Amino acid sequence: AFGRSLLLIVSYWILKFQNRWIVLFTAATSTVYLVVKCFYYDFNALTEDYLEVFFIVACLVVVWTEYGYYEIKVLPDIQTSAIRIAGLNEYEERRPLLNSGNRQEAKFSTASSQDPPESNFHTPRASPTDFLGEQSDSDEEFGNRVEFRSPVPMASEVLTIEKMEKYIELGKDALEYTVLMAADKDKPWKEEKRQNGIVCECLQRPKQTKLFRCSGLIDCCPKDAFRILYVDGEKQPQWNPTVLENKSLYKLDSHTDIAYNVAAEAAGGMVSSRDFVGIRYWEKRGPDYVSSGAGIDFDGKPEVKEHTRGLNGPGGYVINAVPDDPAKTQLIWVLDTDLKGWIPQYVIDKALSGVLVTFFQKLRAYVKQLRESGQLLVKA
Repeated sequence: AFGRSLLLIVSYWILKFQNRWIVLFTAATSTVYLVVKCFYYDFNALTEDYLEVFFIVACLVVVWTEYGYYEIKVLPDIQTSAIRIAGLNEYEERRPLLNSGNRQEAKFSTASSQDPPESNFHTPRASPTDFLGEQSDSDEEFGNRVEFRSPVPMASEVLTIEKMEKYIELGKDALEYTVLMAADKDKPWKEEKRQNGIVCECLQRPKQTKLFRCSGLIDCCPKDAFRILYVDGEKQPQWNPTVLENKSLYKLDSHTDIAYNVAAEAAGGMVSSRDFVGIRYWEKRGPDYVSSGAGIDFDGKPEVKEHTRGLNGPGGYVINAVPDDPAKTQLIWVLDTDLKGWIPQYVIDKALSGVLVTFFQKLRAYVKQLRESGQLLVKA
């Protein structure tokens, strides 16, 4: 028992392993040991108070209670912490090191278009240019429309100012990480699926979930794409069969809210329905839009038995204008998600790559429908 407890403490509390097989192995080994011991034990020599039997049963209870504690409490806490800070260290390494009045930043720099002016001095990294830009009056009006269209608030939890500021900062960090990963060409991305110009890639990260990135052209301008994906996001279940529900729970400001969405089952039912709660944050940068977020613990939307509660890491949509073609958008979706549950990794990989490609196919079909009905801003 001491050796088992020491192994678990070293593995999970010190080394921060996220694999449940260690605690399962120790519980199974102890159980087999106790069962084998029963076959060799001389029960005829038992005392009248059967204290030996009590000890055997108690050992079994302790072993599996310990397993339950690690499965329900320890592992989810470790995974939640890992997902929330996963990759954000890469973003932090590229924050500006000096402040000045220079406002000329690179396309995928880590400086927000709404932060105080910062220098263009970053740690070395080549980046595309002409991404950032100030918001025009029409853009501000569009932002007000976003605020008006989103529900306010639908959750029971009352947020303090400190917690709201923390959520907004989390959303900004997630946005910068999303932009960074969308543009990344240095890491060993592996192509999972390619179909009709839609490319789905994944990045294997040590001790973390896989990071998925899917990109493709959409036949609408960036503003229309942003309206479909964010402003009218609650309509997504009408055209995207992989989403059952998508709504805003709590409005923090004109750029930030807490969202709730439910994903349909996938991989032929092998992956059951999941629901997610997370912070959403958006920015307009020049002609482009970025909408991103990350999972949070939010008491205002408790778990329900119909769905398994998953957890999203930093990710979202990067909606880029296509040069010389105002009626097209280059859309990149960065997805970092932990589906929870006992699902083999190969099933998760197949399910997520299928969900991403299906999303792009259905989005293209929906955009075509809107174009034919004259509901898009820029005509082809």
